[in-house]
Amino acid sequence: MEQNPQRLMTTNDYKVIPQGNLKISKKFFARGADKILLHSMNVVEDDVILRGDLGKISIGNSTIIDTGTVLRPSINSITPPFEYKMLKIGSNCYIGKNSIICCLSIGNNVHIGQDCILVK
Repeated sequence: MEQNPQRLMTTNDYKVIPQGNLKISKKFFARGADKILLHSMNVVEDDVILRGDLGKISIGNSTIIDTGTVLRPSINSITPPFEYKMLKIGSNCYIGKNSIICCLSIGNNVHIGQDCILVK
């Protein structure tokens, strides 16, 4: 039986924030960090984009956001000035590689596969 090789991370690849037990890749991108709320025990991998500049993003406990994922609040109005709704992700979730999440909410205990696009 063939096994998939696993990429082993060292602590040098992440910023570890002990207050919430967060592991955040040093290679992720966030805009509007004051509107992004990460609860405890989350992992944010490389090349993740969090668009807090558009609207609030709340991510529950023990959620993993895999490489290349984009989290972006959904638009509320189609005419200027544009308004965005809050994006809420529950606890114990996994969002697969290269997915785009642009919806209102994701519940608890949800597994989203690789290369998925969720829109309003």
